[in-house]
Amino acid sequence: MKNLIKYGNECIKELNAIGIYPNEISEFKISNAKSYWGQARRRNGVYSIKISKDLLEDNIPEKSLKQTLFHELLHCVDGCWEHKNKWKELSELVNDCYAMNIKRTNSSVELLGENKVDKDIKTFTVVCTNPDCNGKYSKRGYRQPKWYKHIENYQCSKCHSKLKRIGTDL
Repeated sequence: MKNLIKYGNECIKELNAIGIYPNEISEFKISNAKSYWGQARRRNGVYSIKISKDLLEDNIPEKSLKQTLFHELLHCVDGCWEHKNKWKELSELVNDCYAMNIKRTNSSVELLGENKVDKDIKTFTVVCTNPDCNGKYSKRGYRQPKWYKHIENYQCSKCHSKLKRIGTDL
């Protein structure tokens, strides 16, 4: 398993080398999350970064880990908390300098490779019951979304009709 703190500090040095200075990171944490690759947190002006343990496995490309760390570290730069202009500008700079592909989101295939994608990921899809509406909503993940599990409490955002589940890969 890769050393998260070592890679985190290495990425900070690489950002500093191109004139990008994230605020101080209080800790790098390993997460068991399956719904995100990385997460930057800011509590009372203190930053921390969580990275999915899946990216730390030895058979996962180093570039995938570094790309995710860069993404999260950029959120720790003043004015970059959201994926707006400054964050986009700095991510393009990192992409150009270090041959990365930092963007707002990355798929499992992009980060892990085609043959390493988790087979437990399912697609949950609902459609509008109104025949005049083409409302269709899907989500991929490990767990059923609340709106899929309790479909009776939700309605089509286009016409406000009831929704029904359709075939999934469950």
